[in-house]
Amino acid sequence: MSGTTNETNGINGHHEEDSAELLLSQLPATNTLPLWVQMAKLNPPAPDPKCVPFIWQYDKIKPYLLRAGNLVSEKQAERRVLMLINPARDAPYTTDTLYSGLQLVMPNETAPAHRHVAFAMRFIIEGDGGFTAVHGKRIAMNRGDVILTPSWNWHDHGKDGSGPMIWLDALDIPLFQFYPVHFVEHYRDPRYPAEDVDTSQSPIVFPWVRMKASLDAKAGNWVTEKYLKGNGNEGESRTGISP
Repeated sequence: MSGTTNETNGINGHHEEDSAELLLSQLPATNTLPLWVQMAKLNPPAPDPKCVPFIWQYDKIKPYLLRAGNLVSEKQAERRVLMLINPARDAPYTTDTLYSGLQLVMPNETAPAHRHVAFAMRFIIEGDGGFTAVHGKRIAMNRGDVILTPSWNWHDHGKDGSGPMIWLDALDIPLFQFYPVHFVEHYRDPRYPAEDVDTSQSPIVFPWVRMKASLDAKAGNWVTEKYLKGNGNEGESRTGISP
């Protein structure tokens, strides 16, 4: 025979009237929490991003990056980067799903070889003579190019000639705040053995000259063109202004 009661044993064994408030007060001891009091928060009726729109002004950031080039060696930094941190979040959030930063390599420097779980993309902003070596393929950096670094590929960066080399890094590191499996392995030498490749033929390079031609070929003052891989599948996307 079974039944229900509105009474429950208190802490000292005394019977007391049961209530929802009493239930909630006792749940922490079981390491459980009631979903019903957080249903709207955990299951919102619309997307609920935490980051806010923000514009980072390159001309204002660049002087600080160049100062870092004079004050912080590549050996001290490993990667000399100023992270772009969303005002509403802490590092590594540029957006809720992407981390970005401006990286600087000075002449004759090497950003030493490592590999990591996170996927990386480089958008080349300025400089000549820079390169990235991705898993044995050394790729020249040209202004406006997008260069991908797939997950777990050895890669290092370098700079020949004079002047700085600056690019935008973008990685999916924020995702690994929820899936904590991201880590970095360092190669035994500063550079991973690599050979020069034809940048225009590399499957992980999206040359700006090709993208600019596609943008210029479209009518209108504001046009959008997708970055497509050689097989026609989508890669990254970028919006540009046609002159």
